[in-house]
Amino acid sequence: MLDQSSNLVVNDPAIVSFVHRIVFDEHGDFGPCATLGWVDDDGLLETGVVLHNYLPYYRTIEVTMASCKNKGFHVGRLNMIADYVFNQLNCYTLVIRHDPNHKIVNRICKLLGGTEYVLANLRGPGLDDCMHILTADEARQSKFWRQK
Repeated sequence: MLDQSSNLVVNDPAIVSFVHRIVFDEHGDFGPCATLGWVDDDGLLETGVVLHNYLPYYRTIEVTMASCKNKGFHVGRLNMIADYVFNQLNCYTLVIRHDPNHKIVNRICKLLGGTEYVLANLRGPGLDDCMHILTADEARQSKFWRQK
């Protein structure tokens, strides 16, 4: 399913830097990970997804996402990510970490379903973090899930 977009880039180290810079305001690393990204018509990265903290035994994975476009995570891309996580990797639980003040990501997570946890000071003093937990069952019940 990952080849449906001609603008899709897979496992490019630039995606890690792009996502880390947008989410954490700094360059950094996620450790062992896989990445998905989409470039615009000029070949510039506009949306990135880093899949990390993969625990196959527990069927869980964490995803950190970022976009410099307001519509970077449209339904088609969300379905591509969900298909990869829940069908190809056979994960049962997806953890989406994000800034609780990021309105677009918060809205997307609420529409996807699942449970949200705000963790005080996880990013440092006065810097909260949000973890959104989405199971495969919850994803399939979401109006955004397109089952094959």
